[in-house]
Amino acid sequence: MQHRRFLTFALVLIAFGVGCKRPKPDMDQAPQEFTDIPLEVENRSFLDVTVYLLQQGNRQRLGMASGASTTTVMIRKQFLIGYSGELRFIADPVGSPNTIVSDAISIRPGEHIHWTLDKIGSAGIQSNIAVVQ
Repeated sequence: MQHRRFLTFALVLIAFGVGCKRPKPDMDQAPQEFTDIPLEVENRSFLDVTVYLLQQGNRQRLGMASGASTTTVMIRKQFLIGYSGELRFIADPVGSPNTIVSDAISIRPGEHIHWTLDKIGSAGIQSNIAVVQ
């Protein structure tokens, strides 16, 4: 009789242990973390511009984009810690009172950004921004 109780108790413990086992997380489905994100600035203007990241009211300098050229500046992952929502960028042309503020974009890990700045004229500056995978 004692042996039967012990066997029943052992089987219950084993069944309970198997039922409570958590499945291993699928490594393919693990959330990706941000790394530095490239921002490619195609500056069609002849003026150099200082490029800033505008996020939640804070402005962070990313670098310079020379006139009439394409420059890649990096958005450091430290700027994206706690990121939620949308990003905007500011291009501040050297020697001009005009500034350009991009449209708001959202970005996910693994993507990069291409921002085209058209010529600076009396009507201001046109810009187009796109997220590319």
